[in-house]
Amino acid sequence: MEIREELNYVKSHEWVKEEGEVVTIGLTDYAQSELGDLVFVNLPEEGDEVSVGEAFGDVESVKAVSDVYSPVSGVVCEINERLFDEPEYINEAPYDAWFIKVKDVTEKEELLSGDEYKAFVESEKNNEGGEFAWAAMYQIQKSKDWTCLRQSDCLHGRPVCGYPARSPSQRRT
Repeated sequence: MEIREELNYVKSHEWVKEEGEVVTIGLTDYAQSELGDLVFVNLPEEGDEVSVGEAFGDVESVKAVSDVYSPVSGVVCEINERLFDEPEYINEAPYDAWFIKVKDVTEKEELLSGDEYKAFVESEKNNEGGEFAWAAMYQIQKSKDWTCLRQSDCLHGRPVCGYPARSPSQRRT
């Protein structure tokens, strides 16, 4: 797992690079490796507003669909259009394959240093998915036959909320 010291990170596994008045956001190496081969990316448009902790897009892999969350509030001033045609670029070079650039930043999530993020990922691995829904989802997705205990109508049978899952033999009929 590559962690670049010049970047900051958030617990939802996005990286953040602050350059003057503009913040660049992408998906961490850890996140892309957990997702597997990416096949589709959905991003906002330039001029859209993003808010701290809210999804601004999503990525689809051969394993699952996952939201990508904004660590800042502001206005999208640029998107990486290359990702629409080459979503696999995120797997190949996660720290070069930025998603969006945001200006007019009014709020920031608590940012982690590289060392803090590394410690967080290690603790998350020890908790088999940690506290974040998407991380728990990937653990559940290791078996496609599992369903969410909380939602009866999970997206395509995929638990998207991060709650514990039950195997086919544990399902209520």
